[in-house]
Amino acid sequence: MEILAGLTLWTSAALSESRPVLGLVAALLLALVTAFMSWHVTDRLVALWSDVPARPSVELLRRTLLRRRSDPPA
Repeated sequence: MEILAGLTLWTSAALSESRPVLGLVAALLLALVTAFMSWHVTDRLVALWSDVPARPSVELLRRTLLRRRSDPPA
């Protein structure tokens, strides 16, 4: 992700010198990538420092599948 953000930043700077509109588009892309990165890092940190899984729906699915495997056949 950091490489993608750096590449997008470099592309944004290079394009803004030649074509300002493309530089603006690259800057918006950089903002989107950075926002996603910060959300992902926050999600991981919360998962590390709490007992709440980072993705509750996946954890619920895993528990459901494990429960079904351990149920005796009817």
